[in-house]
Amino acid sequence: MHALLVVVIALGGMPQSPSFLIHGVVVDPSGSPLDGATVAVDVPGAAPVVTEADGRFELRIMTPGPRRVTVTREGFQPGDAAIDLSPAGQRNPPRELRMTLVPRAFVETVSVTATRGVERLEGAAPVSVVTPTDLQLSASPALDDALRSVPGFNLFRRTSSRTANPTAQGASLRGLSASGASRALVLADGAPLNDPFGGWVYWDRVPQAAIERVEVVRGGASDLYGADALSGVVQVLTVRPRGASASATIEGGSHATPRASVFSGTAGHGWTASVAGEGSRTDGTYVIAPQDRGAVDVRAGSDYMSALAAVTVTTPSGWSLRVRGDGLGESRQNGTPLQTNSTDVRQARFDLALPLGGGQLDSYGQVGDQTYRQAFSSIAASRATETLTIRQRVPASQFGYGLTWRRLFGSSDLLAGAETREVVATNEETAFFPSGVVRSVTDTRGFQRSTGAFAQVRVTLGTRTTVVAGARGDVWQRQRGPLDGTGVVSPRVSVSYRLADRLTIRGAFTSSFRPPTLNERYRGFRVGNTVTVANQGLEPEELSNGELGAHLELPRGTLRATVFASSLSEAITNVTLSSTPQLITRRRENAGTVHASGIETEGEYRVRPGLSVLGALALTHARFVDTPSLSGNRVPQVPIWQGTAAVRWITPGGLTVQTQVRAFGDQFEDDRNTLVLRQAALVDLSLTRSVTRRVAAFAAAENLFDTEYDTGRTPTRTIGTPFTARAGLRLFLP
Repeated sequence: MHALLVVVIALGGMPQSPSFLIHGVVVDPSGSPLDGATVAVDVPGAAPVVTEADGRFELRIMTPGPRRVTVTREGFQPGDAAIDLSPAGQRNPPRELRMTLVPRAFVETVSVTATRGVERLEGAAPVSVVTPTDLQLSASPALDDALRSVPGFNLFRRTSSRTANPTAQGASLRGLSASGASRALVLADGAPLNDPFGGWVYWDRVPQAAIERVEVVRGGASDLYGADALSGVVQVLTVRPRGASASATIEGGSHATPRASVFSGTAGHGWTASVAGEGSRTDGTYVIAPQDRGAVDVRAGSDYMSALAAVTVTTPSGWSLRVRGDGLGESRQNGTPLQTNSTDVRQARFDLALPLGGGQLDSYGQVGDQTYRQAFSSIAASRATETLTIRQRVPASQFGYGLTWRRLFGSSDLLAGAETREVVATNEETAFFPSGVVRSVTDTRGFQRSTGAFAQVRVTLGTRTTVVAGARGDVWQRQRGPLDGTGVVSPRVSVSYRLADRLTIRGAFTSSFRPPTLNERYRGFRVGNTVTVANQGLEPEELSNGELGAHLELPRGTLRATVFASSLSEAITNVTLSSTPQLITRRRENAGTVHASGIETEGEYRVRPGLSVLGALALTHARFVDTPSLSGNRVPQVPIWQGTAAVRWITPGGLTVQTQVRAFGDQFEDDRNTLVLRQAALVDLSLTRSVTRRVAAFAAAENLFDTEYDTGRTPTRTIGTPFTARAGLRLFLP
């Protein structure tokens, strides 16, 4: 005992190595805290730590000397910082180590959308990711404008959703934008954002403060998602809180445009809850070119409010339930006093997961309803007067239900499922004589249902090769009753191979389809002096697509390129029936076959820490091939080339600057290729800087040089957003 006491006293008297406590926070370039980032220090045996919900971390190091701290997080470039852990270096230690991570332009490992699961699969599919930082550094506050940096993405027209009529906001990929309906399926946490009646998208439905990231999968995806995923899938994934947190963006801008977006979430033992909301209004801008403007032309203003709430409960036995609801109220002025529209949307969804048969069974159900209202007018050639022609009111409801089951068998992954979605809507239309007297009142009721079953297997061969094969069968019904609709089979075969440590190549063949929307079948419309007639006899479009791509990862950059060739049969487009200076009449038709081919490239290069160059380019050749009146014509609203280039710089003082050039080539407004929308290039600038740990300030200028560019010809020329500036604050709690 005495000997032990002597040893203890002796040890206590020996000099001890000092310990050093490192406090820090990890943020993105906008100042938003990043949770889930891994922080490590180059000391043997020192365990890495993970940042909390507020982005903060704490490291205790026992070994002195100069050290390097590294930070990694999915979707971001790695970051590092040098620190001096010595008594001399700690005489004036920093109060807090602040590390900023820059988002990667794209990643190959995020595959929530590409696989309909939560796996991280190397090379599973070419997934472009738009991060919150990308959204916050975008010069425009609109989600669809930020997505234009993804190669091949475009709306039906060039017009931003801030001023466009909702019916022109259909999303398309790879040169298939032949009408206003989406050729891509747009989701939010698995719930469809495509309008159930018309297929277009309300891009302001998800508050931006709640967006964790957006994934874009290009190429047919009907093998997993069925109808509407003709050219790909765009999915908005919202924040899943890991602890108590809140954020808000408050801003003001040109054209009397205030905007606020807020998010709050919390988490407990086995549960999470979150709420978000956003509201904005704007006086808008003129959409008619100055030389054509008349007395009836006013600014295209709008206002909206959106809300989202979600609760998730998880049990130790592996069960989980997530319930989500959202709503939108929106109204728009479409450029003249009489042309207005408004929409009210409500939607709810549940997702239930439980272990079953050695795998996991996921079940979901969704229900929603909305009402869309629109007024059309006839405008005199002088644009001095307009006359109300039609008022429309379209109530619509939809519901869907589905099951999926997934199980791993060694190196194989099996996924199988079935789902159905049904839409009911009524087009209530009141037509007027020029005198204002009601001419007619009609109610046209529409119904359609799509039901499908699918299976897919993914096999990993060795350490370099992944093979995916599967198929889906769908039946599309245009009326209630027995299954007498159109049947479609959508197969997929894809192979990815890691040719070298930094090079992956992949090839795929897919088949996909899109049934006509109720809007295309039952609702006509008028834009300017162009009238488009509906067609109840439309048949589904079917797309065959082959592609070959490569992903190259370099120490200071990444590059991805994909070559594709597609054939779209029964392509639905607005076919011109007659054209006079006073009136153009078109009708929706299955206009034969469209051949589209091209190349998509995107990449980034890190010039040095904090300085990156990003770029994307899409070259697309899309033409009608077997319709006598259209053969050889280019598909309307598809430019031969479009691209973006950006420089993103984080200064030593914490200021983040991004300048971007968006450019696009000529495209045609119409199927006859007589109305040209000219090429243009636009320059944007954005800046953001942290003011305190919880406050960041930002400013942005869109179309910096006030370039006037075409967005449509109806046949009157319409133009895009002029120079627009905005500025505000972002707040983060705790």
